[in-house]
Amino acid sequence: IQGTPKKTFIPGFRYIDGETKDFADFNQWLLHFSFHDVTDTIAGEEIVVTQTNDRYIRTYSSITGEYYPSALNNEFGQVNSYADFQNKLLTTAFGDIYQGLGKEELITFPWYEGNFNRPDEYDEELIPVIWYFDGSQFVFKDHLSDVDNQLWNFLAQSSTYPSATIADVNNDSLQDIIISNGRLAILWNIGTQENPLFRFDYSYFASLNEHAPNEPIFAPNAWDYDQDGDYDIAYSYGRGFGKLRYGMDFFVNEGTQDEPFWTRVVQILKNLSIY
Repeated sequence: IQGTPKKTFIPGFRYIDGETKDFADFNQWLLHFSFHDVTDTIAGEEIVVTQTNDRYIRTYSSITGEYYPSALNNEFGQVNSYADFQNKLLTTAFGDIYQGLGKEELITFPWYEGNFNRPDEYDEELIPVIWYFDGSQFVFKDHLSDVDNQLWNFLAQSSTYPSATIADVNNDSLQDIIISNGRLAILWNIGTQENPLFRFDYSYFASLNEHAPNEPIFAPNAWDYDQDGDYDIAYSYGRGFGKLRYGMDFFVNEGTQDEPFWTRVVQILKNLSIY
C-alpha cells in the first residue's frame, strides 16, 4: 500500500510485477475499503470499495496481478439498489454474526454526505442494515439494533461517517461490533450464535475516547498487537467539520479484555510526513 500523505493519504496498490490497472477512479472517489473473500470464483480476497461519486459498493478483483472493478449487479446488486441507500454514502463491515449461514455477513452504515452532528435530521433511512450471502449475492437480513435502543442516539450524534469492525472482544464465541460515530462504543453480542442480540456500551472505550485526539475516529480495527490476549485498536482520522487531518492512531489495551486500560502509543503509527 502506497500513498501521498501530504496531499491525499489515499492508498494505491502495487502488484509485485507492476502497477495495478485503472485505479484513478478508485483513488479519486474512495470513501472506505476493506479486504474480503466475497466470491469463491476468484482466488484470494477482493478489495471491497465504497465510492463517493456514485455511492455504490464494488469489488476490485485481482486478475493476472491487476485489479479490475466489478459490475454494479454483482454480489452487492441488492445492496446498491436498496431504496433507503439512494444518494447516501456507505461504509461496511464484515463478520460472522449469524454463525451457520455460510459466508460472513455484511453490515452497511448509510449516511448523508457531510451531514454531521444534526440529530434532528437522523431518520430511519440511516439505520445500519445486516445482509447475508445467499450463495450468489448479499440479501437483506435485518436492521442493526440494540436491546436498550441507545444505538440510534449514538449514531445521530456522529461527527464523521459511522464505521465499525466486528470481533469477538470478550472471547465468548459471539461476534461483537466495535462502532464509531467519531468516538468509539461497542455492541456486545448477548444472544446466541444463531440469533445475535446486542447491548450498547459506551463505557468500554471511555478512557480511549477521552485521551484520543480531537479528530473523529474512523474505520477502527481491532487486533492483538502485543499478543497479551486482548484486542488493541488502530483507526484512521475521519472526515468531519473543520480542517481534515490525514493519518492514523493506535491505542494498546494494557488492562484486560473485561477491564481495559487504554494507552495511546504514538510511536506505532507516527505519521511522520503528515504531522
